[in-house]
Amino acid sequence: MFYKKFVQNDIEETNTFIRRVFFALFIVFFLSCLQIVNFYYLQILQFKHYSNQSNKNRLRIKSIPSLRGNIYSRDGFLLAKNCVYYQAKFIPYKNKKLYLKSKFTDEKFNKIKKIFNFNSTEIKILKKKYYKNSYFHSFIIKNYINFVQMAKLIVNLYDFPEIVITSHQYRYYPYGSLTSHTIGYVSGNNRPDTIPITSEKNIEKYVSPHYFGKTGIEKQYNHNLKGKLGYKKIEINSLGQETKILYKKMPDIGEDLHLSIDIKFQRYIESLINNYCAAVIISDPKNGEVLSLVSTPSYDPNNFIHNIAKHSYFLLLNNLHKPLYNRVTQALYPPASTIKPYIAFAALSSKIINKDTILRDSGYWILPTSMKLFHDWKKYGHGDLNITQSIEESSDIFFYEISYKMGIDNLSKWIKKFGYGKKTGIDLPTESLGIVPTREWKKNKFKEKWYQGDTIPVGIGQGYLSSTLVQMNKSLVTLVNNGVSKTPHIVNSISKKNRLYKIQEEHKKDFILDDKNYEYWKIIKNAMYGVAHRKSGTAYKNFVNVQYKIGAKSGTAQLFNLKKNQSYTDIPKNLRDHKIMIAFMPYNKPRFVISIIIENGGREVNIGKIMKKITDYIALQKIYK
Repeated sequence: MFYKKFVQNDIEETNTFIRRVFFALFIVFFLSCLQIVNFYYLQILQFKHYSNQSNKNRLRIKSIPSLRGNIYSRDGFLLAKNCVYYQAKFIPYKNKKLYLKSKFTDEKFNKIKKIFNFNSTEIKILKKKYYKNSYFHSFIIKNYINFVQMAKLIVNLYDFPEIVITSHQYRYYPYGSLTSHTIGYVSGNNRPDTIPITSEKNIEKYVSPHYFGKTGIEKQYNHNLKGKLGYKKIEINSLGQETKILYKKMPDIGEDLHLSIDIKFQRYIESLINNYCAAVIISDPKNGEVLSLVSTPSYDPNNFIHNIAKHSYFLLLNNLHKPLYNRVTQALYPPASTIKPYIAFAALSSKIINKDTILRDSGYWILPTSMKLFHDWKKYGHGDLNITQSIEESSDIFFYEISYKMGIDNLSKWIKKFGYGKKTGIDLPTESLGIVPTREWKKNKFKEKWYQGDTIPVGIGQGYLSSTLVQMNKSLVTLVNNGVSKTPHIVNSISKKNRLYKIQEEHKKDFILDDKNYEYWKIIKNAMYGVAHRKSGTAYKNFVNVQYKIGAKSGTAQLFNLKKNQSYTDIPKNLRDHKIMIAFMPYNKPRFVISIIIENGGREVNIGKIMKKITDYIALQKIYK
């Protein structure tokens, strides 16, 4: 009995042991499977993720700046170039023992103070930087060190093995404010030059230029000027210090731009208008080249290169004369009487009038079916006038009548044909559209219908009509070329490594007006000739006895209506009339189209005198003859 019980217990214990062993083996097997699955997940499925994480911690891309392309005037002067400045920089030691051994003392700080002529505040800031960053991060001790300071530092380098001198490039504009509205300026990139990478593919996307164009030609042609950056792929240690270069790609220099701007001509133009808020653009009607583009007042673009101080920037921004504003392409003005030649052409083409049509100018005009009175600038009128005389004497009444007969639909259609109300395509990044009013425009803008009285001022370049100076210039190019327009452009050609090629074809496209009636073009240009060379012409007194022949038209953009018994001198200066003038020369074979505006010039400014000085300069200097 006892034996039987013993055998039963032994069998049960064996079975229990076996079950426990199997259970333990199952646990081990299960955990091993989990481990294998986890290994598979981490090593196979998540390989790319953790590889990228590892590279992000270990690898860096450090950009190598490319040389930005130079910008030249048509006469070969450098308008934008690269210069070098030097920087004293603290580089932390890789070895902690060496760092502790060479730690800066007050004696070293005093030496630095003498080398760089630091004041007590600057030394205090430097100490703060040092104690905050010295072991882990490099920092700049001084930017733009001169050669004397550099020599002193080199002599004392045995005391400062952790200080290095590095060279950097910056953009410089030799002519400063003279070319600021044409060339523009560049701005520094805030991105660090050393950044982690997360992928081996498309490494180029991680690097970006140290400078990029902010305004003007620098912005418009940034893709040409910037070149292609170089970079190096490096390994770093736990302190972020470079330990090994894995790959290096050298940068490719940017392309040089050759402009159509004549810098001597530009300087002369600026000297004529630098006391006004004014603008001038001069172009070649044969190819659209812009020979001069001046907007005053201006600013020095060099101040923007090295992070302009906030107070200096706000002074420019809040200046009432708006020096940052390009008055050639951005400002909108009523074209005033300078639009009359195009209205006259439209009326001839629409058969509203013919070359023999005579209209009487009595000094006022009454809107039919209304008692509303519109006055001429000449109190008692000009008498009987044909189309030629109406342009020569700048009769308002003549153009009130033909504008009324044409109606706003036909009028706005023709004004748009001459390039108003749309961008000219000039190769600058900021250009305003201007306004050519229509029924739909007024309804959308003011929620009002169009009245006949709204049409009349449009016929003399007033009312809701507004345009940029470059639009006025391009419209005159169209007239001079008998309906063939040219896209204005500033960049003539691009060169790289002694290879020169012309600018893209899109800047040379011709836009042809539908009506090609040669007789009408001849009539209008003859009338503009009379403006300057016939006794009844509004600009005759400025161009009497000149040895060359031009076509011209002046205009006065009225900003304020005088009340009864109110004197013009009582009007604030910012509400006084704008003075505008357009011209082309030589008359028979035009090579220059000139547009000028003097803001709030009023009666004190003789814009014809300024135009004559420009045309005299062209004739006497025999520019591009």
